[in-house]
Amino acid sequence: MGWDGMQVDHFFSCGNSFAAQQARTFDRQDDMPPFTSPRWEAPPQVHLSLDVCDASGRVQSRIDLEGRSHVVLGRDASAVDVAVDDRGVSRTHAAIVHHRNGRLYLIDLKATHGTKMDGEPVEAHKPTRLKDGSKVQLGHAQALYVVHLHGNRQSASEHGAETKRETLQKKTPKQPEQQPQDKSEGKKEAVVRCSHILVKHKDSRRPSSWKEKVVSRTKEEALRMVAKMREDILGGHATFTELAKIESHCSSAKKGGDLGEFSRGSMQPQFEEQAFALAVGKISQPFLSDSGAHIILRTS
Repeated sequence: MGWDGMQVDHFFSCGNSFAAQQARTFDRQDDMPPFTSPRWEAPPQVHLSLDVCDASGRVQSRIDLEGRSHVVLGRDASAVDVAVDDRGVSRTHAAIVHHRNGRLYLIDLKATHGTKMDGEPVEAHKPTRLKDGSKVQLGHAQALYVVHLHGNRQSASEHGAETKRETLQKKTPKQPEQQPQDKSEGKKEAVVRCSHILVKHKDSRRPSSWKEKVVSRTKEEALRMVAKMREDILGGHATFTELAKIESHCSSAKKGGDLGEFSRGSMQPQFEEQAFALAVGKISQPFLSDSGAHIILRTS
């Protein structure tokens, strides 16, 4: 039986020990520990991006969240995935989490000034469903974050039509037939699991990260850095996980670079091409995407 709204609400109220435990234990947002993934979190089945809009509704920038299973938003750049430089926002303010049922949920982390979705307050620690076009406001911040979901047929049907972005996703060329395949491929090839190491450069889409507030290196320098890491890994001087934890500019560094499972259409085209071409256990050559310079390890 599929999940309907009442079943989801019942699941969260009865089964979300994460939310209940956090609500009991901590009285102030500043006392909160780093975000802990709820047990129902799962690899994304849709591609998520956020449009950052000013008070008048004009889009100032877009944040591509690259298939992450959860994203934390807040003021503390060292503890969140999307940093918001506004005193009206708490250090760890809210999280956006992909559910195993394929839907997306917003969780207010007991932020001092609260969180609103489409103008309505969100109850702290209670997962609230997000849809394509939902507008999220953090505390007293002027900016609005508009949710965009790509490649989700269910979302498109709920809104009555496909968006242009979804149509473009479906036109992504298939992988060339001459790519090597192992016997386990077939249906499973539609989903892969990879880890990666990202080094940003000054021309990256967002030239800042948890490692460096302002990135000033060139593309060539970033490529040389990931190439050296690849040599160290292949030479046995370090493991992929070890280097990802200390060198990767992506928030997946916390998980040793692990991005979880993802399907076609979830990542940037340059990244997807490399990931699906790799054999399990192999490391890609250094390459560039809009985010920066990468190497990828395919794990399954």
